[in-house]
Amino acid sequence: MKPLVANNPLHGLPETLATVIAVEYLRALGWRCEETGCDGEEFEIGELADLLGVKASLVGVRLHHPGCPPARRRCGPTGRVLSVVMTPELEAWLSIPKQPGCKLSARRVRR
Repeated sequence: MKPLVANNPLHGLPETLATVIAVEYLRALGWRCEETGCDGEEFEIGELADLLGVKASLVGVRLHHPGCPPARRRCGPTGRVLSVVMTPELEAWLSIPKQPGCKLSARRVRR
């Protein structure tokens, strides 16, 4: 039986070249790969809910929606989103209510 490391085509390549090849492979599969630097401010879910004036559970539901724009998220061991880095796209998407009804319309009128 061969060890799995021997079957790895990246084994034995210089680290920088192996990283570039691995990133291109993941991008070809549809994964998003980017540098580790942050381009926005990181907010915890409770802070974000206070800023938007909604419940924290609603923010969590909105972040798990398939139409939610991609943003860096820090998740707990169970997969729960603990914090998110705000981007202009995410901020615009969260500010528009998903179901504009009489309650949301009344809330806008009171402000």
